[in-house]
Amino acid sequence: MAEPLDPQTAGEIRKRSRTFFEAELDRYRDVSPPSIQDDAQTRRLLRSLPAPSGSKLVDIGCGTGIVASHLKRLFPQAAVCGLDISPKVIARARELDRTGSIEFVLATESELPFRDSVFASAVCRFSLHHYPDLPAHFREVRRVLKRKGIYLIVEVLPEAGRFQTMLNDVFAAAERESAGHVAYYSLEDFMDLLAPAKLKLRSVRPIPLQLKIGKYLSHCREIRKTPASFQKRISFEEGDDWFSVRLPAAGLFAEAE
Repeated sequence: MAEPLDPQTAGEIRKRSRTFFEAELDRYRDVSPPSIQDDAQTRRLLRSLPAPSGSKLVDIGCGTGIVASHLKRLFPQAAVCGLDISPKVIARARELDRTGSIEFVLATESELPFRDSVFASAVCRFSLHHYPDLPAHFREVRRVLKRKGIYLIVEVLPEAGRFQTMLNDVFAAAERESAGHVAYYSLEDFMDLLAPAKLKLRSVRPIPLQLKIGKYLSHCREIRKTPASFQKRISFEEGDDWFSVRLPAAGLFAEAE
């Protein structure tokens, strides 16, 4: 089970994450590969969320507003909010909001600036591995969700054991200093973390995650150090200025008790 980092380390992690994504705004499509931004894949998951007329939905770790925009298009009758820790990223999300109706809020993931029981659904897509205090985050999500509300978590989901350890050794090591990566979590980890916050895991939907990324990130160097069996398992390939991997990922639907 993931233990929260001490406040000083947590602050440093958030600062690294904020600095990294602010620096990458102009090439955001490289940082978030097409498989992460897959419109069809995202819509399939989001369509399952409860969003009755007049309800409120929140995208946590919204970045430039990709998921928030999907939510607004799918559920035009709902009020949609996006939340991120970076003022520059929030400003870009507002610029890119073609609807002009999405509210973007500056805040951390463990101190959500909302009243209790206001959201029908919450979403966090490929952001959770940057969060330094998951117990506090899940408590806050439960607080702002209505009873029976759904929290959709879309994340890399390695099986527990050696593969998870190696994946974290490679990706967390490559990104911890540059992008504030904390860890990838197994299904067992999520169940242990969600339950104390009174969030009950209802379903898990595997999704394909094929990443093709520029070699300006240091992952490629770290992957080359791993055994051939691990490289084969993640379908590692590389070209002159890119590398690609296939990672296990899923959409996890947790219900507020």
